[in-house]
Amino acid sequence: VNLPANDPHNPKSAVLSSWLRTYSDLSSERSNIQSKGGIMNDEARLFARFEHASSEAKRRIGYNPKIFIRMMHEHGAISTAKRLLASEKIQDGFYDLVTNNCIELAMESIVLEPEFSCLFTEAEVNEAKRRLGRR
Repeated sequence: VNLPANDPHNPKSAVLSSWLRTYSDLSSERSNIQSKGGIMNDEARLFARFEHASSEAKRRIGYNPKIFIRMMHEHGAISTAKRLLASEKIQDGFYDLVTNNCIELAMESIVLEPEFSCLFTEAEVNEAKRRLGRR
């Protein structure tokens, strides 16, 4: 279809122009969460991993980490993990996961996964290890 995208007198042109802007916005957003080769960036990968662990915790033991999820949406996955690792208080959810033999779903365990540990400082990695008793 050969419609001029900028003809102000043609209603189809306005729709096409709007669609092109939306498509352009979506393409920009997609490129923000992808790096070379179509692979998600570190933030998006960690966010997805935490979301999967949260869903799994809810499915397996009925634990719903609402505050953790809210923090991820407000601050991002990496920043949320860093904030929690810097806190002297260990979150209640950690204890819920430990007592229900689901420690692999804890944020601390995910931080130590080789794919993600490089996103954290040595001190943050050591804190995750300490909490998990892996010194």
